[in-house]
Amino acid sequence: MTRREEIAARLGIFAGKAMFNCGIGDGGFQPGNTCGGGDGNGSTNKSRSKPTAKAPPITAKGLEERARAAGRSFTDQYLHETRSAIDRDQKADERRRERRSQRATAEVARIDTALEKVRKEREQAEAALAETRARVAELKRKAAESADRSRNLRS
Repeated sequence: MTRREEIAARLGIFAGKAMFNCGIGDGGFQPGNTCGGGDGNGSTNKSRSKPTAKAPPITAKGLEERARAAGRSFTDQYLHETRSAIDRDQKADERRRERRSQRATAEVARIDTALEKVRKEREQAEAALAETRARVAELKRKAAESADRSRNLRS
């Protein structure tokens, strides 16, 4: 298999658009040249093994097969799959946003419950404080009365 055929095999359906002039200047390298396969000083590296022909990428091959199966052109199939992927990604994003929103709503509800509990505890504490102040005032009043009686008895 020539270098040109190897490249065409790797490019698959895109081989028709490939240019096999990989040099520069007038004419550049011609088909059959290794196009930079050497070590850079003009000689070729004899110890390198010959490259093997690779199959076209699975995605391009699969896309081509799916296009044939669906009766579409390669481009139409690509657009269809791309749009489907975009729709799928948008739906996944919407589901993520919805889950985040639900978690946020649950967190707000949890915080509201905790806040209500703190408010009740504050009301109970304020009621207990008011009761304690009333008792302190009553004790002060009784202490003042006792002090007055004590002074009256001494006099």
